[in-house]
Amino acid sequence: MTYIEKFIVFIVRYIKTWQMLLLHLDSFVKIPLAERKRVYLPPIVFLFVSLTIFSFLLDVSGHLFLLAIDPEMPTANKWLSWPDQSILLPSLVEITIQAFLWYVILYRWLGHSLRIVTPTPYRRIFNELLYIESPVSVIGTTLNLLGWLIFFGLTIVLILLAVKLPLDDLPDFLSTICLVVLVIVELLIALAFFLLPGWFLIAFYNTVLAVNILAISRRRAIKLCLLFSLVSSIPVRLYSVSVKFMTPFQLSDVEIQAVQEMRAIANIESEYYQKNNTSIPVDQLKSYTSTFLPDSLWTLMHKQSLERVNKLQGTVFNGYRFYIQHGRRGGYIQALPIAYGDHTRRSFVSDLFAWQIVAGDHNGGSATFSDKILILLGDSAD
Repeated sequence: MTYIEKFIVFIVRYIKTWQMLLLHLDSFVKIPLAERKRVYLPPIVFLFVSLTIFSFLLDVSGHLFLLAIDPEMPTANKWLSWPDQSILLPSLVEITIQAFLWYVILYRWLGHSLRIVTPTPYRRIFNELLYIESPVSVIGTTLNLLGWLIFFGLTIVLILLAVKLPLDDLPDFLSTICLVVLVIVELLIALAFFLLPGWFLIAFYNTVLAVNILAISRRRAIKLCLLFSLVSSIPVRLYSVSVKFMTPFQLSDVEIQAVQEMRAIANIESEYYQKNNTSIPVDQLKSYTSTFLPDSLWTLMHKQSLERVNKLQGTVFNGYRFYIQHGRRGGYIQALPIAYGDHTRRSFVSDLFAWQIVAGDHNGGSATFSDKILILLGDSAD
């Protein structure tokens, strides 16, 4: 066959695999692995292709979403890069743990015998879990994103409703009850759109798989499979947190001082933006703060910010250079190390209000909002 014919056959097998997993999961589980290889894609290939395509679509949609917010927002165009094979690693780790729990607890310890004939029970369980990982990940993530959109939409509606309600005219007891009801409704909405769809999907696919492979009741399968999914996902979730976030404990003292200086700059920049609807260059902050009345409320509340900004030498402080990058809502604050080294490895970027500070190691280059989010653990600029 030519390469084009092989590609067409590959696409057909890929579509057939999706069709069976979405519409005929019970029948698909009962098909012997040897027969599947002739008609459908192998589980590891199917998972890799599915995750690669879906990750690419997520990156593109995320990039377009950020462009809609602000075309000049500093971001990394990851969707332009070649797919990384390490995309499989989190799923493989989770499935390996899950298959081990199925084999040891369900098959060996609790004694649920196999409904299908196979010389390698663990391998069969592992391969079946590989197959269902694609619909669980793809459909589950899609439902989660839709849940976010619905959640934020309903949150805005509830806020507008709370603003229009005449709570001030009601007795304190009734107004408190109304606020509590609104909070409870918000929590129920969050539960309905974030947790329930994903876990329902996990329960469905795992239960169908369990009752077709093992002699186990559906009720027990639901309970144990959900428990195994939760336990096996813990290492992956911890890894995801370490990839997306970082704390000041991972920064050097010089980098921590740069973050504090950035937050001080943000305090004054945000104050200037609220008055003038634009940002002010960093090298003009000291002259601007000299116009503040010494006994004004703002000055008294931001003494540390003013002290830190007064330490700026133009746009430089303690080995870092600060500047404002153009963008909507006044722009973005960038902090770059003047000399990239052991104690000044990371660059930082934040919005003009420093609501979110992001850190990245780019050999002295600018950080982007695709880097790690800095968790400040209650530290304050003032």
